[in-house]
Amino acid sequence: MAEKGSVLKESIEENPKESVNKYKKGLVFSKILKTNAEKDDDFYRLELRRLPNYVKGNRESRGKGFRPLDGLFEITNFYIKIHSENNPLGITNYIDVNRILKIQYVSERYTGTNTEPTEETVDIFWIRQYNLILMNGPKKLCEDAYNELTNINKVEFTDVVFKHDFLMWIPYRLNNAKGKLFPELFVNIIADGVTQNKSSTGIVPKRLVIDKSIEALMTLPAIYGLVNKHKFYSIGGDFDFRKEPLRVTISNNGIHIKITSLLKHKDHGERCAIVFPFIIEMVNVLKYWEGLDAPERYPDEAFLEEIENSFNNQILECQNNLEELKKEYKEKRET
Repeated sequence: MAEKGSVLKESIEENPKESVNKYKKGLVFSKILKTNAEKDDDFYRLELRRLPNYVKGNRESRGKGFRPLDGLFEITNFYIKIHSENNPLGITNYIDVNRILKIQYVSERYTGTNTEPTEETVDIFWIRQYNLILMNGPKKLCEDAYNELTNINKVEFTDVVFKHDFLMWIPYRLNNAKGKLFPELFVNIIADGVTQNKSSTGIVPKRLVIDKSIEALMTLPAIYGLVNKHKFYSIGGDFDFRKEPLRVTISNNGIHIKITSLLKHKDHGERCAIVFPFIIEMVNVLKYWEGLDAPERYPDEAFLEEIENSFNNQILECQNNLEELKKEYKEKRET
């Protein structure tokens, strides 16, 4: 249930279960949007208030809509470094956190015989200085929220998508740059990955998962997927951003940052101040990649030969292991 055209209340009274000190939220940014919004902040604040207001519903008419995030937590100040060929050390750009427009999309879900709904939410952060919107929540719910956001006047949205070729380029770049992805961004290991081909038929799976490897792209499942027309859906691993460790998965659907030691004991506002500049940095890396000439944008022959050699070595090892397996079962049959 949502009231069209209603003004969002400047309080958190409708969400008494949440509190400033206990606000908990994962860091799964399932949708990232660029905008071309050119009006001033007050114009868009008013536009956000015109979105359908969340009102609690019931099983027959489930509540959905928007409510303010103001008051639940405060984002700590942070900065962005802008790098260029003329200034490789970068220019520091401090972000005015008061210019980050915050709002939450809510959708109710009923389970079993429960009379009270479970609230599923998406936190939406509009970083006006970069005209970037970060949506923190489940993919399907982010899409529902986005469909409402498209009603905002005087703005166009463009999805930021980390596609297969970009995900393939990351390990290629790391291989050539000794782990350095961008001036303040290093990657220690790409340990995880998912390849998929939804139209795959026969014996080849539609989806292959690489988990906790030393080098995901060089693993047999990844290479097997690639030679069977799979595309990378995601890669993940241990990143160092400004000399701080982050465990990150980058996928076609956005960026997921795991809660590890760096973030575990920080409140949500402090986490945002670490995570937001990282996401902006990854968007800048994507923009940098898109601007490269084709010979630099795609893996070269030497790198692909490394993959081929890794594949051949693993196949040979598999053949040897298969002989061991045959021997094992021969002995079992004869006992």
